[in-house]
Amino acid sequence: MPAERAPMRKIREALRLKHSLGLSERQISVSVGVSRSTVAEYLRRASVVGITWPVPEEMDDAELEQRLFTPPSFEAKQRRAQVMAGTPEREG
Repeated sequence: MPAERAPMRKIREALRLKHSLGLSERQISVSVGVSRSTVAEYLRRASVVGITWPVPEEMDDAELEQRLFTPPSFEAKQRRAQVMAGTPEREG
């Protein structure tokens, strides 16, 4: 059973503490009240999708959650694999 996610405010706070104050994952975990491995996973997910601090003002909690936790679609995975392999995309 997957673990319950932290509220988006805690994830935003983790991003702020990391990028504005340069705190370690351990310091962030104590401050936010989640495990160090959870902090590391949230920071990794944010890095993968290009989210740092400050989070864009127009990005509400629902969009932030979607960007961090929605797996890429099959088509996106296929395009990424083609780019990595150096093969051109087929149209249609």
